[in-house]
Amino acid sequence: MTGTSLSNWPRNERNIEDFTPEGRTALTRLQEQIWIRLPALSASQGAVVLIDPLTKVFAVEILGGADNYAESKEALKAFHRTVYSILHPDKENKNDDEVSEPDEDEDFQRKNLPFNLYAVAPLLTPNLVDNDAAADQILNEYLSFNINYNDFLVSGAKKFSAAEMKNLDIISLIERFDSMKFFRSVGLERFPSICLLARALMSRFSNNGFQERVFSVAGVAMSAKQCRMSFSHLEMRTILANNKQLFRDGVFKGIMN
Repeated sequence: MTGTSLSNWPRNERNIEDFTPEGRTALTRLQEQIWIRLPALSASQGAVVLIDPLTKVFAVEILGGADNYAESKEALKAFHRTVYSILHPDKENKNDDEVSEPDEDEDFQRKNLPFNLYAVAPLLTPNLVDNDAAADQILNEYLSFNINYNDFLVSGAKKFSAAEMKNLDIISLIERFDSMKFFRSVGLERFPSICLLARALMSRFSNNGFQERVFSVAGVAMSAKQCRMSFSHLEMRTILANNKQLFRDGVFKGIMN
């Protein structure tokens, strides 16, 4: 078949109940492999999902439930408090108890004042802004902020129709929505601390080097002359080869004896 692609590849719906036992086994193995290779996101990784305007609406679904959403939100809250405290440091004087000795000019000025400048001041309740509370309020405002996606589309992308907006899905957003365009305009003006945090979090790329090394080991374990090797045999050889250093270190010495 020529001219085929992922979008136009012929597909037929099948019920799992109609699968043969071998087909169900293959499906189970595939699901387990996906689970192992694509584990659940950590709380810090989930924070990136929440801060991205493209994915924050679908965060509960992407993160796998309300509990994971809550953990990711707490992680994002901690990150944002740190950034907000840097942008809005407390103005509280840390050396109020340290009073330098006045020189002669200051002593003269003190005597001519209608009150004693160096007398013990009455206790006053400091009117300081709670930075953590202010940061959390901004974060909650951002998470609940409704974005008009048509205002931040990729150049040349078709606008969403009213019907599409009612049934919006993440695949359509990925194709048309530009997160950076949102941060450059509304984000930078209305949520500067969120915008700064997004630059830090969204620039951290995940590393899948471990999975790639396992694939390389599996390629060595099954050569072109061993293409009929059973899956269980390949799996065993891959595990042994990938953990050969443990044998050298004597980790399995007691077990093998």
